[in-house]
Amino acid sequence: ISSRENHLWIGTRGGLLEYEVSSGKITSHASETGIEGNPTDHRINTLLEDSQNRLWIGYEKGLKCYVRSEFGKLSETLAKNIEAIFPGKSIQCIFESSTKQIWACTRNGIFCYDEREQDVSHYSTEDGLPSEMVHGMEEDSYGRLWISTDNGICCFNPFSGSFRNYTIKDG
Repeated sequence: ISSRENHLWIGTRGGLLEYEVSSGKITSHASETGIEGNPTDHRINTLLEDSQNRLWIGYEKGLKCYVRSEFGKLSETLAKNIEAIFPGKSIQCIFESSTKQIWACTRNGIFCYDEREQDVSHYSTEDGLPSEMVHGMEEDSYGRLWISTDNGICCFNPFSGSFRNYTIKDG
């Protein structure tokens, strides 16, 4: 993903790389993020730089959030909160909504982390998702979230909590 600092963040099976566009320099952040070990557990599936310039990394086995120090190193932030929310979850996509909530798409539905309220919501097929396996999410101009799953696309209204599912039969 492209950062606000004119860098590219690159998630790999072996860790996190940062490409400095102006100089062509590539820096590995594997040791800072602690993902030098088991590539299956630490394979990076998705990245997000949020509105506060934090880097969210979605792994095969969880989610972490980092900030850059004044010396350019990455340090983990929100560690206790995030570990408690997403232990062992395979994060497929991370999304920040216009309301500044962080959404994580997983193999177990979707999770919404509201940092201001210190609250986490979980939505699954029991709530109306067409599948637990969620691949991606986008927001429209009305604040509705469009979610891609193994069983079609759905539109979620976070204000009312309602889902509207679409399949191939809908065209």
